[in-house]
Amino acid sequence: MDSAARASLAGFVSTSVLTSSDGLFGDNVEEKRVTEAPAPRPEDTAGYKPLYEQLQERKEQKDSEWKEKNNPFAPPKGVDEEEFEYIQDLESKREDVERKRQAQHEEDLAQFCKEFEWSSCYCVC
Repeated sequence: MDSAARASLAGFVSTSVLTSSDGLFGDNVEEKRVTEAPAPRPEDTAGYKPLYEQLQERKEQKDSEWKEKNNPFAPPKGVDEEEFEYIQDLESKREDVERKRQAQHEEDLAQFCKEFEWSSCYCVC
C-alpha cells in the first residue's frame, strides 16, 4: 500500500467499535476496543457441521417428506367409513330423484292417454 492510500485510510478503525451515548455521532463519541470474538460454546462445536451439509440434510428431509406425501406410485388412499356413507347417501338421493322422475313420466303418460281415450298407450322412451 502506498502512502497516499494509507493517508486516506488513517481514520479507518479496523479493530474497534464506535459508540455514542446519545445515539448520534457527535462530540461525545467514544471508542471501544474489540478485544476478541466471543468464545464458541461447547454445544455448538460438538455438533458443528458445515453449512453445505446442514442444507443438504434439510433438502433431503424435505424431499423425503414430499415423496411420502405426493408419491405417484403409492397405492390410492382407501375410502373411510364417513366418505362411504356420504357416497351412499348421494347415490340413494340420485336414485330417489330418478324414481320420482320415472313415476311422474308414467303418471303424465297415463293422464295423456286417459284424456284422449286411447286404450293402449306405449312409452316411446
